[in-house]
Amino acid sequence: MDLNCSQIITSGDYYDYIAAYTPYLYNMLSYTPGVCVNNIDNQWLVINYEGDGSIGVSTSGYIEIPKLFTLTDTSSIDASGITQVHNQPVLNLLGRGVLIGFIDTGIDYLNPIFQYARGLSKIDAIWDQTIQSPDSNPSDNPYKYGTVYTNSQINDAIAASLAGDDPYAIVPSKDDNGHGTFIAGIAAGGADKSAGFTGAAPDASIAMVKLKPAKQYLRDFFLINDEAVAFQENDIMTGMQFLKDTANAKGKPLVICIGLGSSSGPHNGGTPLAAYANDLARQAGIGVVCSMGNEGNARHHFSGIKPAFEDYATVELSVSDNEKGFVLELWADRPEMFSISIVSPTGELIPRIPARRTEQSSVIDFVFEQTRLYIDYQNVESLSGNQLIFMRFIKPTGGIWKINVHGLSGLSGEFDMWLPVTSFLTGDVHFVRPSPDTTLTQPATAFSVISAGAYDHLTGG
Repeated sequence: MDLNCSQIITSGDYYDYIAAYTPYLYNMLSYTPGVCVNNIDNQWLVINYEGDGSIGVSTSGYIEIPKLFTLTDTSSIDASGITQVHNQPVLNLLGRGVLIGFIDTGIDYLNPIFQYARGLSKIDAIWDQTIQSPDSNPSDNPYKYGTVYTNSQINDAIAASLAGDDPYAIVPSKDDNGHGTFIAGIAAGGADKSAGFTGAAPDASIAMVKLKPAKQYLRDFFLINDEAVAFQENDIMTGMQFLKDTANAKGKPLVICIGLGSSSGPHNGGTPLAAYANDLARQAGIGVVCSMGNEGNARHHFSGIKPAFEDYATVELSVSDNEKGFVLELWADRPEMFSISIVSPTGELIPRIPARRTEQSSVIDFVFEQTRLYIDYQNVESLSGNQLIFMRFIKPTGGIWKINVHGLSGLSGEFDMWLPVTSFLTGDVHFVRPSPDTTLTQPATAFSVISAGAYDHLTGG
């Protein structure tokens, strides 16, 4: 049976792939049977093709595999100084004429803080990626999946609710998590005098992207905790394109709010999502605001130096007994190159795996334990230009793992290692001697986005 693009994009049997845009590649794939391709702003392509059960950094590429993102925490509006700005009559900075776009878990459009007087909605549009249109080629949705709900439809749904009818028969989109509704309320909710509440930009209009959940094959590849909320990088990027298109159609300046984060990547803006966010943030009339995550005290970052004329630097990793698996990324600072050897908690030594000129992948089954380890070397990762050593630990034995980082030049070299965000782990995994710096999540690593961290609004420190 031939599938349309909506079915292909949402099917777990089809894999997603991110590639740099070229007209030739886009045109060729557009006419390839069984393949769906989305063009994101003539910069990136999202390619959907039937999976064969195999996926790996050495075979697929690192940036090409969509990374997974989770929800991040929220912060206080009063501590930000927004209330004081509202009280300045000369400034009158209330967000009037501005569109604030959110990429999150959806929005409770029936909440009165998202309505003007007489039940008219502040929400210009909702793109719900989880609801597939019965029309296989909907004219109002160039993104080929999900369903777009307009301001007019949302107003009709609110009117139905006020009349005692079912609003979800008109706009069935809901926020079952609540995170998206909370973020939108803090940023752009209207005044609720009875509760003493007002959003940061109460006169701004809203557009919401409700992300579809990450596909199971990616959750399996990144060894994500079964209970964790996870979304795909390509869906977030397509959501940003939707918000830009909506703002252009409305003739409004745009602020994109991303309350999501991931510890994947080199943390220098060298991922497709960070690069796209950086490009949008440099365009006139667009601002991109990102959370910095909640990893400051998680002990999930290690910054190391392999001293000159020493064979290797040792990194110690503590793993709890109940961890089903995790990924670990080592990023070298150019021009240094590294290779690794590993000592398990039982003392079993995996000798140094040399870095060859070509991409390579190794699978290691430990003799005295159930652990299986996949190691991929990318000597020049295509977007950042840095060397990447990507490790996947499956059923790791609890205890202290030692990763010996060997240099290739005989000179001193620096490197960083990152574990996944806390919610992606089943148990407790952390570095024994972590670095508290560079724990921000992407896409806050992009140079031109607005992000803030290292502030506790409860203590003021």
